[in-house]
Amino acid sequence: MRRWERNGCAVHMELPFRFSVIYRLILLAAELLFAICYCILSFIMLSISWQLYYVVRTVGMVRYLFPVLAVIGILNVVNGKAKKLPVIGEIL
Repeated sequence: MRRWERNGCAVHMELPFRFSVIYRLILLAAELLFAICYCILSFIMLSISWQLYYVVRTVGMVRYLFPVLAVIGILNVVNGKAKKLPVIGEIL
């Protein structure tokens, strides 16, 4: 069990670390699901018309949400907090 000293008090890192691992797996599954759905959606929409490219591109900007959520989770673990992620945390 890892311990950190913070303001003279020992902070146990086991709970936030386990909590973070669970949410990392959920985040990974959500990212993979989004990637698969995005590929299928973009193939269908671009098969219909090339003018739907901007719609596909706008939906594709959601992928930038995943690294932001990962950084938020990493910061929570480093600070010793077991907090849910903003969007993905509502799943569990």
